[in-house]
Amino acid sequence: MDGSVTITATSIIKEKLGSVRLQDVVITAVCALLVYLLGAKNQIILTPAWYHHFDAKHFENRRYPVDEERKPQPIVTDFDGDNKMEVVLISNENQLQVLLYNASQKLASKRLQQLQVKHSVVLPLEVNEYGEQEYPVAMETGYIDPYISPEHSRSQVIVVATNNWHVLCYSSTLQLLWQHQLMPLNHSRDHLQMTASALLVSAVKLHKNDQGAIFVGGAYGHKDHHARMKMLLDEQASRAMHQAGDLHTAPDDPTTHFSTFALSGSNGAIRWHHLPGDFETKRSKARVDSHHWKLNLRTHHEEHMGEVHWTKYGESFLQLLPHDWTSLGDTKFDFADLRKKELIIRIESSSALPLVDIIGESLDDYHISGVAYGGLGPHSHHEHIRKPNTLVVHNHKGVEVLDLHVGRPLTRLKVARDKSAYIDVNEDGTLERARLVATDDGCYGEVSTVHPRPLAIFSENVCSALQWWGSGSVFSRLPVAAEDEDCSVPPFFIKSIAVRKGFVNHLLGYTLPSERKGYDTLFLTSQGRLSSFAPNGDLNWQVLTPAQWVEQTTRNWRDPGSIHADVYNHVFKPSATPMSPKVYGRKSVALLLGWDTIALVDLRDGQILGEHSLPCQPIDKPVIADFTNDGQNDFIVTCSSGSITFSVSSEFPIVHTLVIGVFVVLCVLLMTWCCRVDKDNIHHEDMR
Repeated sequence: MDGSVTITATSIIKEKLGSVRLQDVVITAVCALLVYLLGAKNQIILTPAWYHHFDAKHFENRRYPVDEERKPQPIVTDFDGDNKMEVVLISNENQLQVLLYNASQKLASKRLQQLQVKHSVVLPLEVNEYGEQEYPVAMETGYIDPYISPEHSRSQVIVVATNNWHVLCYSSTLQLLWQHQLMPLNHSRDHLQMTASALLVSAVKLHKNDQGAIFVGGAYGHKDHHARMKMLLDEQASRAMHQAGDLHTAPDDPTTHFSTFALSGSNGAIRWHHLPGDFETKRSKARVDSHHWKLNLRTHHEEHMGEVHWTKYGESFLQLLPHDWTSLGDTKFDFADLRKKELIIRIESSSALPLVDIIGESLDDYHISGVAYGGLGPHSHHEHIRKPNTLVVHNHKGVEVLDLHVGRPLTRLKVARDKSAYIDVNEDGTLERARLVATDDGCYGEVSTVHPRPLAIFSENVCSALQWWGSGSVFSRLPVAAEDEDCSVPPFFIKSIAVRKGFVNHLLGYTLPSERKGYDTLFLTSQGRLSSFAPNGDLNWQVLTPAQWVEQTTRNWRDPGSIHADVYNHVFKPSATPMSPKVYGRKSVALLLGWDTIALVDLRDGQILGEHSLPCQPIDKPVIADFTNDGQNDFIVTCSSGSITFSVSSEFPIVHTLVIGVFVVLCVLLMTWCCRVDKDNIHHEDMR
């Protein structure tokens, strides 16, 4: 009985399948294809997670922090090796705090979550003889113990540097390990302030008895009007040398010399330093016979012993880029294995970091960092370098390369402070410079070669809307808004991943993803218009985002004495930062900060993935990290009244896709029905 039922069911199924026509299969395939093509991408949801308020009573103007009142950016990291991300920050009361975010906590109201204070300590800041209290200018965390294996747990240390060259080192429980005054500062801060400062914490040993090494660097700038005018004149001279194609011999102001110290991670002992007058040529040493760093300032303009032009290192030097610098927070250190073109790159091993030896040569920049995600043990990005031999400094003067073990300058690239960005755009071994130029009839995104002579690659108007026809562009008749160079965003680069928009480009196959050589160059204007250009200068796409500040620019020019103009001129800092959606992977999204709005843009096709309003104006670049421990990168925005953090999540738009699917099916059924009615009518007429 059961067998007959089975045979009957099988025969029914075969009968139904046999009745399926080719037309039905084609219609089903067309419906599925249309739903796939018209379906929306995953929606990015930006959710405010927590807010750290600034107490305005600690500010001199009672409204927002000025330069000397700003604290270093928060750091999000697995500080104590417990596979949980902590937030390390310095409060307005100069308290060093380690905070913990509880992602599982459910909010009972619309109020943002308060972070749990895990550790806290008051920084022992000193007061000089002029009654001025020092203030922190840089903060960094890192490992001073070498990486052994993923199972080996390491805790980090925190290093804080002040404007008076006072360095403090704390353990993971905020116990003061040591503090050191690197050099005396016997002058008032009335005319000088710290312009550039950076720290790097590493497990590299500079001495056999050391436990890691800590690198500290900084430079002063002038406050008064005459000194600022001198700086402007120096910038004009530097631009002139750019036009002449010579960046190496640009004039150097010895007062703003960037000094660097290498310290023992064990006790803070100085292993080497690069101060004004160190490593200078014999000719300059004969002029001033002094061992005091202040008196040696006048001889720093001479070339250092053994220093050569950056082109002697060829592509090895170009790998240290990109470089762009606009403020103190952009100063950074890094390691490199730098070799001259004449030398063989592969040399015999001397002292190597163990991380690459354990993992192997296949390690790239897109691996998972964190055992919690099933990846490697937590580590610093500079631990990827197998045999570091140089310390790379990105500061307000450009890029400087020092010998890692003695601090002697090897080469440098001097640049103008005009918000330009530098990289080898098309990876042809030539250095290129990208900048946004504001003129009376609009603003232009320019990319040109630097050495051996300036040669324009492209110059396009990025303030006006562009239409895409083939690989070229046609300007529309839209009015051009004024662009404020003082409040502009430097161009940024991304490994070429963009696909071009436009019907002709689609037919030519330019919208298909492919591995390409070079970098896409992106420009953001005050209108919130983001433009992407291919390495050869062709327009990839352009999109108008809500992250704009053009209205505030116009209002500032019309009413320079208003409160908005005060914030605009002194603290507001728009930015564009490339990021990876996950804690690992290629950077494919841009985070844009405008006057009161943030936006996420897909760098492949220019689609706006998400946006959110801001309660205050951003005063620094965002901090990108995964503080929710979910594998997705989140970010912290520092505003004029506090730091607000957004968690990033994605979800599939089910309702949107279902609506599109139903609409497509109905349209196809309607067309099929119409065609069948016409066919029946024709058949009926033939029968007559």
